[in-house]
Amino acid sequence: MERKAFLLSLLLMLFVSQGMHAQHNTVSISGNITNAEGKRLGGVSVYVKVGKETFGNVSDRKGKYDVTFTAADTVTVAFSHVSYAPYSFTASGREDIKKDITLSEKSIALKGVEVEAKSIILGDHVSYIPTKKQVNGANSGVGLLFNMMIPQIDVNPVTGDVQAADKTPLTLYIDGRKASIGEIDRLRPKDVARVEYMENPSGKFAGERKVVNYITKQYESGGYVDVRTKTQMLFPQGNYTIQAKFDRKNVSLLALAGTSFSHEDYSGTSSTRTYQLNPAFTKTSYVSDSKTKKLSDHGLLQLSIKGKRSFFVASGQLRWNETPKNFMKEAVEYTNDVYPSAVGTTNSYSKSLSPRIYIYHSFDFNKSSFLSWQASYDYSRNNYRRSYEETNMTPVLNDVKENYHSFDLQANYILTFKNGNSLGITLWEGFTSSKSDYLGTSPSKQKLYSNDFQILPTYNHKFGQKFDLGIQMGFNLNTYKVNDNDNVTKIWLRPSIYGNYMINNSNYLSFYGNMGSVTPQMAMLNGATQYISEYEMMRGNPDLKTGTVLYGNISYSKYWNNVSLSAYVNYNGCLDIGNKWYTIENNKLISTFRNCGDWHSYNIGVNSVFQVFNKSLQLRLTAALENTNVPGYYDEKSHRPVFGANLFYSIGEFSFSGFYNTPKTSLNSGPMYTKEKCNYGLTATWNHRGLFVQLGCQRIFDGNGYNRSYYDYGCYKFDRRTVNNSIGQIAYISLSYSFDFGRQVKRERVNINTSGQSGILRP
Repeated sequence: MERKAFLLSLLLMLFVSQGMHAQHNTVSISGNITNAEGKRLGGVSVYVKVGKETFGNVSDRKGKYDVTFTAADTVTVAFSHVSYAPYSFTASGREDIKKDITLSEKSIALKGVEVEAKSIILGDHVSYIPTKKQVNGANSGVGLLFNMMIPQIDVNPVTGDVQAADKTPLTLYIDGRKASIGEIDRLRPKDVARVEYMENPSGKFAGERKVVNYITKQYESGGYVDVRTKTQMLFPQGNYTIQAKFDRKNVSLLALAGTSFSHEDYSGTSSTRTYQLNPAFTKTSYVSDSKTKKLSDHGLLQLSIKGKRSFFVASGQLRWNETPKNFMKEAVEYTNDVYPSAVGTTNSYSKSLSPRIYIYHSFDFNKSSFLSWQASYDYSRNNYRRSYEETNMTPVLNDVKENYHSFDLQANYILTFKNGNSLGITLWEGFTSSKSDYLGTSPSKQKLYSNDFQILPTYNHKFGQKFDLGIQMGFNLNTYKVNDNDNVTKIWLRPSIYGNYMINNSNYLSFYGNMGSVTPQMAMLNGATQYISEYEMMRGNPDLKTGTVLYGNISYSKYWNNVSLSAYVNYNGCLDIGNKWYTIENNKLISTFRNCGDWHSYNIGVNSVFQVFNKSLQLRLTAALENTNVPGYYDEKSHRPVFGANLFYSIGEFSFSGFYNTPKTSLNSGPMYTKEKCNYGLTATWNHRGLFVQLGCQRIFDGNGYNRSYYDYGCYKFDRRTVNNSIGQIAYISLSYSFDFGRQVKRERVNINTSGQSGILRP
């Protein structure tokens, strides 16, 4: 019945989209943009207003612009750049227009032209200009992204999660530089000029599947101070940051400090586990008491220098994470009188100190070549202790001290030609090493080393003004070593092909296909063996192989003035990947990893956005059918329909939003089934002169939140119910206050990673 409803709604949405589609004659305006000294200006926004519609583009690095729009008797053309005076004129819009523009540096108000924010297709991407209502209804880049409701992007405004609607990888950028979700969250909405969404992008983004690029307003003087807090009320949890920035001409200095904490009084896993040992038995455990406390502090200092043709960023960061308390008590019962009923107690403690150094530099050699590179070094000193005691059994102790190093270097060079074609090459070097001392019940020493090198040449060819085709032929060289074993080296090809076809100024078609590799996590390659209990052990596998990744996607997007729609069909597969594996040795269950199967996912879906009441009310609807297959030894299949809805409404200084997603059962490559309840939430905000107040909740009527996971591996079967406050009822209040001095400036890009890295094998 659910599948029939899904297919009916899918056909209805496609029928509506075809019924609303209309063909119009199109013309274009093009030319060059310079300043008073004759310097060509890139990054100038060009808008053509035709009736109630607005079409637009951005001038390239050579100052060239080209906007296609619907033919009309009269059109208004406007040019806008933060450092130059706006300029506009009216003209006949029945034929192509050729016009060169000179902008003045004097700042004046743009009169007589009101640019209506909308989605604008610009070749290989869609540019979204946020409305004043969308900006006022958020205090972060993530909140703004939810309010803008891009059809292809799923955003949870309560937790701050961002992902592609079709579950394919999504990469976030700020002004063309790769950014973390934390950086996006710290952006001030009023500092965002527009948001670009790209499928199969070319140029500096070549090799990415989907990209969201925030374009920020540029300023040269002044500064700001920004204070932000978020406190959850149903259980103690909070996040508090203060950030200050000072700009002087082309130099910016940024300082940030923050702290967070969480206390949980009831979380853990109740489970039923069956062990096919001799004799076989079933263990049932129920969590009766638990307490968890987590603390985190971080600070950052960042210097930015922006020249005429270059941009340089250097930052230093320090993180301190600690879990001083992680306690769980559970009642344990065994069948067949294998062991007496007991009380199991788990205590664990962890801490890490992690400094980080980051450098980014981009440089325009000339009008047709561009180079960018970034390098980062991370170090973590990690300590982890765990003890498990069960009545009438020998206590199990795990005690690990680790030094973890990580280095990452990426470089991207782009060469463009007069006809719009481009040639690029991307280099990536990634190195990680871990040295650990395992004490306690299973003492050992572990040395882990992993190195990846990729070279990805890309060629992008334009066929006229509507079709772009890109081909990438590269390889990945992976080398790793465990302890004193021999180096293991593998070479993997990474070919891909992608294309974008702009049908007209309001809809386009995209396709993408690639082959890659997936390297096992360092902890999985760990050669250590750790006791979990008297009858169960956990072991890494240094002989794990690198798996193969295959991906294919076809998507279609259509944009009207107040309605947008996106449909997709994709395949995502992994061959010979490392899975969970259970076996029995000396009458003990061994939990380890093994290359023992494939994983295939087939998805089809439709996402649509509706805007009414002068865009004060926005509604986003999603429908999808997801199919997963794990063939081979385990041979499992899963099919499920998915529905969701997002709502945003703004009135004056107030705004309201909500979201809902249906319950779901998913099958991962483990393999393992996971069942989750429906997810829903509401927020209400008030924004007045720099003071922002938001009240929010998630699953407020559900009581204690839990997820269920289960699977039968033959010699071991489990069915567990994980309880955690973060997946249950959430209610919070978020407060922020921001003020500018001198001249209003944007919130600088900040890369704070509050989680440490580690290769420890953790029971």
